[in-house]
Amino acid sequence: MEFKQNFVEQNNTSDLLFPKPTKADKIWTPMTMNNGMSTISSSGDASPDASKAMKKRLLARRRQQRHRARFGNELETLRAEAADLIERVAALQLSKSSKEKAASDDDAMSSSSSLPWRDIAAALYDSAIATLEENQSLRRLDYLRHGHIEAALLQLMRQAPSKCPTAAVATTATWRDSTLLARSDLRALGLDWITLRMYQNTTRMFQEHGFPKSGLVKEFWTGVDAETDTMKYAWRLQCVVNEPMDVLRAAFRAQRTQYRSSVLWFRAMTTDAIYESMDEAGVDGTMKYGRVHTAEDDMKFYYVSREYDYGRDGCVFVGRHIADDEAMPRNRRQRNHLHWLVLEPMEGGQTRIRYLYTKSHQYTTDGRYVSLDEEALTMGCDVRDAPTEERKQAMYQAYATNAVMQCVSEGMLHFAYPIVEARALD
Repeated sequence: MEFKQNFVEQNNTSDLLFPKPTKADKIWTPMTMNNGMSTISSSGDASPDASKAMKKRLLARRRQQRHRARFGNELETLRAEAADLIERVAALQLSKSSKEKAASDDDAMSSSSSLPWRDIAAALYDSAIATLEENQSLRRLDYLRHGHIEAALLQLMRQAPSKCPTAAVATTATWRDSTLLARSDLRALGLDWITLRMYQNTTRMFQEHGFPKSGLVKEFWTGVDAETDTMKYAWRLQCVVNEPMDVLRAAFRAQRTQYRSSVLWFRAMTTDAIYESMDEAGVDGTMKYGRVHTAEDDMKFYYVSREYDYGRDGCVFVGRHIADDEAMPRNRRQRNHLHWLVLEPMEGGQTRIRYLYTKSHQYTTDGRYVSLDEEALTMGCDVRDAPTEERKQAMYQAYATNAVMQCVSEGMLHFAYPIVEARALD
């Protein structure tokens, strides 16, 4: 109502500012000519100056009429917008009051239906206990499942063909087994035959054990012979070192009898293995035959090694354990050891080293293999408390792998020792 009253007052004010013309004011009136143009006609005679003034006044009046029409349209628009805003404000106020009422109703309902805090705490405690029991049950199931999976994998490993052929560590009567006669006139011939057979099988042994033509290989492998159910081991190394082949060859030649005891056992010894040369008169300068033993172990290790030219410019060192030397007392327990070490010159003064070392399960003088418990215990691993044979094998294989890699990192395997010496010489 206030807005309407103001609008009426504004209209009255506009009438005062722009009064409507009276009959007395109608002295001049526009007339339309044939050509459509407006002209000024006079009800009486007038001068040209008066005609111009009247014409200006008429134009000003028309301009004012256009302004008043435009202001009137804007006023109508504003009135419509004001009415729309009033309706919106009323709707918003109604919606706000409805929401406030609903919220108050919800608060009243929640306050009337809420539980005491003691009941809530007891429910949370019961839920936590149930969750802990369920987690413990799932852990037990997971442990059993891993045990079944591990047993199945071990069974598959035993049945599947091995990456390292069985013949590589066999203790059967093949060229890999060895007997050295006691007759002095035959001992040199026997040593020559044993080392020559190893040299002639160098290429085949590297192929059987999967050596690539190039690239880095550094792997210790242990597995179970499916036929004899015994352990077998193989160490593969292929690398390129920044040392000339002549320097490395001289270092290996000078140190090939300085075997460290960790090559025989998967553990560090306090002293190096002691080497005693034998049959020096019956062998040439390329061959070494002697006895290796340590103060910690009473086992004697009869070992022969020999150097050959290999390929165009390379060389190979072969070596093996003599299982049966008729001139020497036999060990109560022993195992077969064989190794091949190939040095090949490369461009830029580098040398490629290819090394293969194999070892068999322990066996007694009558040819019987020792139990897995004794085999592992000799190497420093006690698996006697393991529940199954599969579990014993898994524990021992993991121990052997870790022990060998530890020996490698400390430079305690005999193939790494001459490399260190060669770098010192350089």
